[in-house]
Amino acid sequence: MQTKTAFFKRQYSIKRRFIFYSLFCIVLIFTDARFNYLEMIRAGVSIVRVSGPKAVDIGKTLTRKNARCETLLSTRLNKNKT
Repeated sequence: MQTKTAFFKRQYSIKRRFIFYSLFCIVLIFTDARFNYLEMIRAGVSIVRVSGPKAVDIGKTLTRKNARCETLLSTRLNKNKT
């Protein structure tokens, strides 16, 4: 006898999930407005959003500079050989 895997388990209907998440969002909005619970999370997300693209740009710049240095070194080495 085969057992059913987790893939075939029944899930809640879309309407129930929508209602649950809507109520959850309303509760979060209310508690945040009243007690500022999400202030730290909001600050952390903003730090990641601002610093993420900057880190990528720095990585691209460093990669370009390394590629230029390697091509300059290889051309100078080739000139010295001849």
